[in-house]
Amino acid sequence: MSLYDLSYAEQNETRAEWAAVACNAFGEHTGQRDYFDGAAQIEPDLLREIGGDLVANLFHLAFLNGLDPRALIEAGVSHFQEELMEAHEEECEEKAVEEFRTETLPALESFLNRGQLEGGK
Repeated sequence: MSLYDLSYAEQNETRAEWAAVACNAFGEHTGQRDYFDGAAQIEPDLLREIGGDLVANLFHLAFLNGLDPRALIEAGVSHFQEELMEAHEEECEEKAVEEFRTETLPALESFLNRGQLEGGK
């Protein structure tokens, strides 16, 4: 199954799981592996430490390759915001469809049925 076969919210959960895998792999090399069990749920202070170390090392990698580390931040924030917006829009759309199905459509059907009954008299 492709990532894009999932809902946007599920895609973001998968992305978080990928990040946990990256933290696990990073922790194997830094001695931080025992901080967590590899699941996507990580104590915030520990995530801040290992995630901060990983981001700092990505900055070193960017610098080594002639890329301004701020470009990583800009790209990451841009992707994150877009992915959150997609999930939010999908949630709003699902709520609107459900509201239409459970409230608006029955009210419309009732209205139309009343008109047919009144028109048939």
